[in-house]
Amino acid sequence: MNCLLRHIRKKEDGWNSFIAGMMAGATILFDERTRWMDIGLYTMARTVAALLELYVSKDSLLFKIHSKIIPLDLFLFCCFCSIIMYAFIYEPENMTPSYYNLFSKMQNTEEGNLEILRRWRLQFLRARRQDEKNTQQMRHSSSEQQCQ
Repeated sequence: MNCLLRHIRKKEDGWNSFIAGMMAGATILFDERTRWMDIGLYTMARTVAALLELYVSKDSLLFKIHSKIIPLDLFLFCCFCSIIMYAFIYEPENMTPSYYNLFSKMQNTEEGNLEILRRWRLQFLRARRQDEKNTQQMRHSSSEQQCQ
């Protein structure tokens, strides 16, 4: 579409890309509703990457890190993948069934192994909450003793 607009308008500018993008985006309306979430996730990741690329100036620390150490799009991809994997392992009820089935097939994991991870996480969170309660009780009792 971009090439067709360039040929018709006899210009090479940002408007060709904008118009082509709008037309491509409009095709989503005719697609299945079940795919909208997949496309939305992909688009969100690409939008965040593009906005960060615009934000990074040549004098900033982000630019130095981006150009020398880790490409920004790779970093964002890893962040989004870690969020998806967290949801796959610990909160499968928050994933669409198609995504969950896709990851199950790709990982070739047995549901029993995932249950072990989920139970371990629950035990860890319970122990942490109990530690926080104990710490608060100790602080409260020590403050009461200081007041007396």
